[in-house]
Amino acid sequence: MNIENLIVTYGYLILLAGAMIEGETFLVAAAILAQQGYLDMRWVILAAFLGAVVSAQCCFLLGRTQGIAFLKKREKWRVKTRRIFRLLRRFDHALVLFLHFLYGIRTVTPFVVGASGFSPLKFLMLNSIGVMAWAVIVGCMGYQFGYLVVTFLQEAKKYQVFFLIFFVSMAVVFWIIRRVRRRRSRISPPECPPLP
Repeated sequence: MNIENLIVTYGYLILLAGAMIEGETFLVAAAILAQQGYLDMRWVILAAFLGAVVSAQCCFLLGRTQGIAFLKKREKWRVKTRRIFRLLRRFDHALVLFLHFLYGIRTVTPFVVGASGFSPLKFLMLNSIGVMAWAVIVGCMGYQFGYLVVTFLQEAKKYQVFFLIFFVSMAVVFWIIRRVRRRRSRISPPECPPLP
C-alpha cells in the first residue's frame, strides 16, 4: 500500500483522533491534502468537528464529575484555572462559544467549565456551534494555504536555476566572510612602541 492509499483510506480517522489532541495541526494538514485532491473538504471539516467536540465534552464531563478537587491536583493549571473562572463569570456563554479560539487556555477551559456547574446541554450546544465555526475557519485557511504553497512551488520551478545560483552565491559569500574573520582573529595586533 502506498502513501496515497494510506491517506485516502485512513486520513479521516487520523484527523478525527488528531483533532482530539492537537486540532489545528491535523486540520490544516488535512485541508492541504483536500486541496491536493486526496481528501474531501466536507469530510475533513466533519472529522475535525467530531474529534474536537468529543474531546471537549469528555474534558467537560471529567471536570463536572471530579469537580474542583480535580483542578486543585494540577498545580500547573492553577493560574489558568483562576483566569478561566474570572472569564467564565464575566463572559459566561461567550467563553464556551469561543473556547476553541482561546489559545493558551483552551485545553484547561472545558475542565473548569465542567467543574463550575455549567449546564451540560448548554455546553454541548454552545461548544458544537463554536467548534463548527473553528473547523470551517481553520479548515478553509488550511485549504487556501495549500493552494498558495502549490502555486508558489509551481512558479518556483520556472526560476529554480536562478534560486540555485543565488543560494550557492550567498553560501560562498558567507564562507569567504567567515574565513576572513577567522584569519583576522588569528593575527595578533602588532606591538605598539612605548611612548617617549
